[in-house]
Amino acid sequence: MRWILILVWAVTSALSSPGHARMATADPSALIRIDPAVRTGQLPNGLRYALRSNDRPVGGVSIRLRFDVGSYEEAEDERGIAHFLEHMAFNGTRRLPEGELMRRFAEAGVAFGRDQNASTSMFATTYQLDLPDSDPAHLDLAFSWLRDIGDGLLLTPEAVERERGVVVAEYTAGLGPQKTWREAYQAFATPDARSRARPPIGVPETLATIDADALTRFHQAW
Repeated sequence: MRWILILVWAVTSALSSPGHARMATADPSALIRIDPAVRTGQLPNGLRYALRSNDRPVGGVSIRLRFDVGSYEEAEDERGIAHFLEHMAFNGTRRLPEGELMRRFAEAGVAFGRDQNASTSMFATTYQLDLPDSDPAHLDLAFSWLRDIGDGLLLTPEAVERERGVVVAEYTAGLGPQKTWREAYQAFATPDARSRARPPIGVPETLATIDADALTRFHQAW
């Protein structure tokens, strides 16, 4: 039996953010009826969870950790910082220093990109982890990493500089006619929308200047 666990950290800090009103919505369970096969609850620290079993593939465990914060919350000089911070979660944490993180997960049969990845949207950052089995040691490794994403990232200046090249390369790879058309259409259709100026990938001006201190401030704020 494969278990699927969804964790959602509903951000409640930085209440003055322009995007905060978006999060003050009705309880989702009042809008959409939850599948009775899903077990839901909330931990004392505010973390919400949803857990269900699935019979395929046999034996594995899928975990998703979502933070309700994305590029919409960024200040002018922070554009792209939520996505940059997401990248840094794979560059070492308090319990899994740089170099050890990838090695430990590889030994557990977890491949980066395929089984361990993340994504940042305008309104959320989500980390995904698929374990091949429910071995207690592998589960402990998984939750140690996910726990560290909360407040144990090692945002060293050296690691930030190394990762900057990866983020800029990802931005460059997205350039092309489709991006040019999309930006032109958004400028015409919604010229005053905050969302138009907050693509998750960021902009070159800020990607070149975001440093370890800025990442630490954004991480602690949210």
